[in-house]
Amino acid sequence: MVNKKLLYFLPMICFICLMFISLNGQDTYLTTVDVTAQIDPYRIYENQPLHGTLSITHHIKDEIDANSFKIEGASLKADLIKNVKMPSQADVEVAIYQFELPGKPQGLYVLPEITVKVGGKEYQTIPATYEVSGIKAAPEASSMSSKATLKLESFVDAPPSTYPGHLLRIGYRYLFTGDIELTTEFLPLLDAKGFTKVGEKQVKDYVQNNVSVREVAQQVKAANPGQYTFSPGFVEGYAYVEKGPLKTRTYLSPKIKAEASETIITVNAYPPNKPATFNGAVGEFTFQTSLLTSPSVKVDEKMLLAIDIAGVADLYDVPLPPLKQSALKSLFRFSDLPPVGHIQNSTERYVVELYPLSTNIKEIPPIQFSYLEPLSGTYVTLESQPIPIQVTAAVPSPSEVILPPPPEENKPPVVNKHGLEPIEEKYFEKIEKIVPPPDIEKEKEKPVTTNVQKPGAVEISTIFLLTANDFTNLPFGTWKVFWIIPIGFILLGLQYWLMNFYKERSLVSKPVTSNDLFEKFKHASYGPEFFNLLNKAFILRLFELKEINSPAIIPEQLPSTGKSGDVRAFLTKIEQRRFTQASQLAEAEIRKEAENLFSKLK
Repeated sequence: MVNKKLLYFLPMICFICLMFISLNGQDTYLTTVDVTAQIDPYRIYENQPLHGTLSITHHIKDEIDANSFKIEGASLKADLIKNVKMPSQADVEVAIYQFELPGKPQGLYVLPEITVKVGGKEYQTIPATYEVSGIKAAPEASSMSSKATLKLESFVDAPPSTYPGHLLRIGYRYLFTGDIELTTEFLPLLDAKGFTKVGEKQVKDYVQNNVSVREVAQQVKAANPGQYTFSPGFVEGYAYVEKGPLKTRTYLSPKIKAEASETIITVNAYPPNKPATFNGAVGEFTFQTSLLTSPSVKVDEKMLLAIDIAGVADLYDVPLPPLKQSALKSLFRFSDLPPVGHIQNSTERYVVELYPLSTNIKEIPPIQFSYLEPLSGTYVTLESQPIPIQVTAAVPSPSEVILPPPPEENKPPVVNKHGLEPIEEKYFEKIEKIVPPPDIEKEKEKPVTTNVQKPGAVEISTIFLLTANDFTNLPFGTWKVFWIIPIGFILLGLQYWLMNFYKERSLVSKPVTSNDLFEKFKHASYGPEFFNLLNKAFILRLFELKEINSPAIIPEQLPSTGKSGDVRAFLTKIEQRRFTQASQLAEAEIRKEAENLFSKLK
């Protein structure tokens, strides 16, 4: 026999076991801080400053103390170049810093340990060797970086006078020469605070006077009058050069910064004396109406009226004239659903449902459409032509026809003013007496016999006497309810344990595969995120295939042979041509080459 007391604990035991199984079955990614340092092998010159790179892999919650870099006990100045997100762990990133050391004579040297504080704890690099060769002096960094220039301009494409409802085109232009990697972008004009964004950002690359230009634009709609001021935007980055067969990228100092001027957009209020039919249309338009259904209809039969608005201005959200304030209101019934405009061939068409109310209607009266001409600041009212129609009476259905009752005999019919005889109600009914058949009466006279036996004597031996306790209630009904107290303590302890458990494993995350990143790349728009997803997908695929030991590397650090070599050649070619307009690949060609190469990595 199973002890019944154990059954009270069986649900809790099963629950705890399921929790352990589910939690232990999850994949965890516990990250630790990793700091590496190296001297750039392609910028080592005798008695010239040495340029080094620091890579810090850390959790995004662990802050890096930029003032804590030390080498051999002395402070070391390091500048942040960029932060790279880990493709397999969204909460982990690699921060890349650049530092400079005094020059040394020809010979073999050891780069000492470099320490830095990350998340309040101190970490150090592993010493590494480097060699200074006796070659000619290096070119000045200033002369190398002077080949790269960067300029930022803001623009607003709008008429001289802007009113609410106007569609504007605003944005920035990057004008640059050479190869530059941006590290900071502050573009407040693209946020368009106070305006309504229309569509997505538009990116355009072209060459003008031997200068590469990238134009980033956003269409917006002015909502309310007023003066809108946008603070100066700026971008920062480093010029770089690529050397050697591995195309190792070297960032040049100092940092390049470009700033755009402050932008002010003034939206004027509508001029006074607005027409009653003005509904917010701004621009230059033409206007006409046409009937899409037959002009011969019956009362309350649906008619379709097309209202076409065409203009040289943008037709986004051009409002429909206020029909319910026109002469149509007293002649027609409108649909409960408002009409929706559709733009085709620079014309916006609204289809309105009308239901004539009377046979006296001979035409669809003219409709007025008013708009504001922005150049002159005056209102213009257009009027459509009337449309003749024929409205006939509706034929009632047979169920709706009411016929008068026939007249009674020897009594002339009474006719009311409508020519119909009133209907009289009947208040009497013929009541028939129902007599039961004779055989039923005979059956009732027969005596009724049953086989029910008489009850026996009452057995009182099984009746128990009542006691005083039977007339009082227990405070808790039954003592078994006290089992809830230990169960409650167990549940509270389990809850406390689970809270601590999840707190300790806050870095648990679902792994992201290379296929996931490549799918996002295929649907990404052409821009920085497009190239970022491309690099992450290929490097993570090589890590999954065990071609490389860590996904936290850049394309330049990939091996130059095998599958890694193919990926390295492809990614470095794309990155090299990204800012070189003369040899820039088309977006469609990049996508095609990427899909072919990704499908071969198996």
